[in-house]
Amino acid sequence: MHHFLLTREFHVQVSVPPALEVLRPPPRSARMKTRLGCEMLETREVPAVFNWLGTLEGGYSNPNNWYGGGLEPPKSGDDLYFGTVPQGKTISCVVPQAYSFVGVHVINGYTGTVTLQDNTTAGVLEVGSGTLAAGATLTATKLFSYVGGSITSAATPGIIHVTGTAQTGAAQAIIGSVSNLGCTVDVVGIGAMGAKLNLTGGTINTNNNSCIVVQGYSTSKNSSAVAFNGTFFVVDGTHDVPVNAPFTAKVIQVSGSEGVFNAHSNITTTGGSFFLIDGHVNVDGGVDFYLSNSQALQMDSGFFTILTNTASLTVKVNGKFTQNSGTVVLGTSNPNGTANLATLHITGKTELLGGKVQAADVVVATLACDLIECDNQIQFGASYVYDIAIPPSVPAGTKFMPFRATLGFVGTPIVAGYTVSTSQDSGGWWGMYITKN
Repeated sequence: MHHFLLTREFHVQVSVPPALEVLRPPPRSARMKTRLGCEMLETREVPAVFNWLGTLEGGYSNPNNWYGGGLEPPKSGDDLYFGTVPQGKTISCVVPQAYSFVGVHVINGYTGTVTLQDNTTAGVLEVGSGTLAAGATLTATKLFSYVGGSITSAATPGIIHVTGTAQTGAAQAIIGSVSNLGCTVDVVGIGAMGAKLNLTGGTINTNNNSCIVVQGYSTSKNSSAVAFNGTFFVVDGTHDVPVNAPFTAKVIQVSGSEGVFNAHSNITTTGGSFFLIDGHVNVDGGVDFYLSNSQALQMDSGFFTILTNTASLTVKVNGKFTQNSGTVVLGTSNPNGTANLATLHITGKTELLGGKVQAADVVVATLACDLIECDNQIQFGASYVYDIAIPPSVPAGTKFMPFRATLGFVGTPIVAGYTVSTSQDSGGWWGMYITKN
């Protein structure tokens, strides 16, 4: 038996909606031939944070001595931290060349030495423990903090610049009670930006003849005494000594026409003098200058000003006072018309060799005026001027005593419109009197 398969041919026409036409691939011959490739994207630098481990040989250049840094050692733009390291491992680190870091932090109980062999810049440079060794100049552009540990230098002394710029903003330096400052700290503002030094109190010990140079603004913490055994320079900057915060340094020098030293507490120099070379020293509140070993308060130019608006006061110089030029300004007139007398009391010899004294106040009822008194001798230069503001209503013949000394006087000052005379009182003091012509 034969079986036959019957078939029927069907022709079906299907129409494709227009929206689906785009899904139909073009003929192979019409396809655009493309080649895969890589496109360079914008570079984005992210500062890496490196934590020192010091576990292997190779020191700084071995990336395995660092945690968090990746496959290479730190470079410019990175942030370095030196804290605790594994017990028994190499803890010191030598940075072999010049870099510009985000920060160098020697903190958290670190006991080794970090040596920066070449000129190094860091936004933040802080030392709280261990030792930072400066092989060259170090620059902090945002913050320098030294509150513990030691700073040493291969130079004598090394330099730490704390600089504010228009790009980085104002910089700040903080120095606490520390045992070993082996670099000179130079706090300076650049252009319109400034730099500020905060002395938080306590003793700042130095070596290598290190000093502090203020070319920006500096101040001590309120009610916290500061003792610095180096030379403290104010060069076209300002240093404020707050009330109840006595300030001690080996030598203090104020220089530059913009240099200002404001003393609201006692000032002591332990191994030298207080020098005023141009600039301004402003004293109030009964402040004393204690100069060790009969050293000198020396004024070569500028203004040494003792002012009060509330009561009469005396500023004591425990040592010799030499004025070669410039102006000593005494007293100020209260707005209500009451005079507030200021006295400069000097225990050593007083040499008023050049410049002048400018006295603002008198009390006519008691014939009293601002006064310079000396427990030794007062010597006047041939051209020294005494300038006193006496009301025109004071009659001729009125006598005032602006100077007195236990050992008398050498020479006389020039006092326009007055006759100068001297006499000794029953207590042994010599007075120099001026009488209105």
